[in-house]
Amino acid sequence: MLFFSFVVAPITFTALNEKNARKFIRKIFPYYYTVNLAVSVLVLILFIILKIFSLDFYLILSVAVLFAVSNFVLMPLINKFRDEKHQVINIFHIYFSVVLT
Repeated sequence: MLFFSFVVAPITFTALNEKNARKFIRKIFPYYYTVNLAVSVLVLILFIILKIFSLDFYLILSVAVLFAVSNFVLMPLINKFRDEKHQVINIFHIYFSVVLT
């Protein structure tokens, strides 16, 4: 997430106009969340196959759940609020999306 915050987003908004930058960001974040969710689930499957239920298993489980919530709940809500130009979007985005990831 730090890479996206400090590298991808600033370069995107300086290299592209606002309309195209927003399109790009809306395309890349679902991909980012889906890839990380898939990797987390694969690691969880490995832990289950190997019958390893240590702290690492529960940490990866938490990471997978957070990626799923970010991808399937938070991101659609943030996009909806942004499209409808709600004032609550900045607070919602900062406290839920950025803090969770």
